[in-house]
Amino acid sequence: MRDKQGKSFHQYRYKANGKEVRRVIPAHLDPIGFCYQKDAFFGAGQFDLPKRGSGPTLSKLMKIYYAHIDEQVFAFQSGNKYVKGFRPERRDRIKSEINRHILPHFGDMPVDTIKPKHVSKFQKALVKNMLPQSANPIISVLSDIFIMLVEHDEEYLENNPCAVVKPLPTVERKQGYTPTTAEVEATLAEIDDLQSDCMARLAAEAGLRFSEIAGLTWLSISDCTVKVTESVCKGNRNRKPKSKAAERVVPIDTSLNAKLAELRLKNGGDAVFRNGWNNLCQPSTAARKVLQPAQKRAGVQTFGWHGLRRWYRNHQETQGVPLAHIQKLMGHAIGSAVTDRHYTVVRQDEVMGYTVRVG
Repeated sequence: MRDKQGKSFHQYRYKANGKEVRRVIPAHLDPIGFCYQKDAFFGAGQFDLPKRGSGPTLSKLMKIYYAHIDEQVFAFQSGNKYVKGFRPERRDRIKSEINRHILPHFGDMPVDTIKPKHVSKFQKALVKNMLPQSANPIISVLSDIFIMLVEHDEEYLENNPCAVVKPLPTVERKQGYTPTTAEVEATLAEIDDLQSDCMARLAAEAGLRFSEIAGLTWLSISDCTVKVTESVCKGNRNRKPKSKAAERVVPIDTSLNAKLAELRLKNGGDAVFRNGWNNLCQPSTAARKVLQPAQKRAGVQTFGWHGLRRWYRNHQETQGVPLAHIQKLMGHAIGSAVTDRHYTVVRQDEVMGYTVRVG
């Protein structure tokens, strides 16, 4: 037989209490040998009809899955070519998705009660707060957990409830507004607080993501350079940036370097930026308290921190900086299509001078 994804599987059927029962044979077992073994049990009157809901909850079984992915990380680190492995960073991402999304929804459910309809409901709940392309990897992690439980010696699950749930089609990410040079200058001119000014200029003049700005320590800044090695996500400091390419050194202007030196004398502490409660800064709060009031006073269209980053990318291109160098400065992988797809802006008035005459 084949599932909706086209993957083949074997199924055995039998009658118990006057009803036909269907069970999926675990993929790692020999189907013929498995059926002979079941026949022996059935002949003795032993039918595998455990009471639904009597099994362990997903939370209690997670230590098995964590051991499973630890083995995959070890395989990667040891260079084992015969075992599928992945980087420690991927393990961290998987654990984050489990703790933030999967366990709050499924953690207290006995695994033998989880059905495809529960996975579909979970999928719909995810897309209320994120794009489909962000929800799909979370469902993929959940499916990986279920596959492991199906193939486990204890046979905690008979089949994978995610197998019949189709991945969501991706949608084009809506790009925010990219300001003009005049709008950026007008906004910066209206920011009179030193800390806020430094934050905005690091986005506009160095192209840093806000998570990278919030994660800066004073050890990151020296000799007109900013070294990006950490980031902040949801108020928590990560000891690494968004990706390997995001770890970089970016040059800054002498005037911004002087402003940061002044800020260090004023604030002290390890973190460059903290809010009024001495906590790490959040992008939405900082935009509401820093950018939006300045934009209102300047009378310009509203844009966010990433708008300043997009302006930085386009400004560098107009200055003739090679694309690969721009990608290096912005923390994109060299050759990445993201730089062009999400950061390039061509305005109508910029192309009106190009005319063609033949003959």
